[in-house]
Amino acid sequence: MATEMAGPTFGDGPDEVQRRLEQIAAQVEQKAQRYQSMQQQVAEISVSHRSADGAITVTVAASGNVTDLSLSGRIGQLRSDELATRILDCMRRAQCKLAGQVRDYAEGTGGAVGKLRTVLDAAR
Repeated sequence: MATEMAGPTFGDGPDEVQRRLEQIAAQVEQKAQRYQSMQQQVAEISVSHRSADGAITVTVAASGNVTDLSLSGRIGQLRSDELATRILDCMRRAQCKLAGQVRDYAEGTGGAVGKLRTVLDAAR
């Protein structure tokens, strides 16, 4: 004898099903708006890192791309390979700081992204 799995129950009748679906749709819309706002705020984050001697400063955008590179007169004392290595080091450190800031921001939202996924999964 085959046993059927019971799906989620929405109540006793079509009116209750309609009410519950409207409630889920409203929750999804609200979460989507919050997610879009979070996405815009994260896109505005940028982070800079300055070398220990202050000769090099690299700024990266939320995408991780370099948006600014400042070099002081002190770089004239560096060989080109050393300069390149130090620029890349500053860039990587700025990108690491960026990842931390984005993580901190996401955690500060109370895990809204994870909650959005839960609501969307429940609606399926």
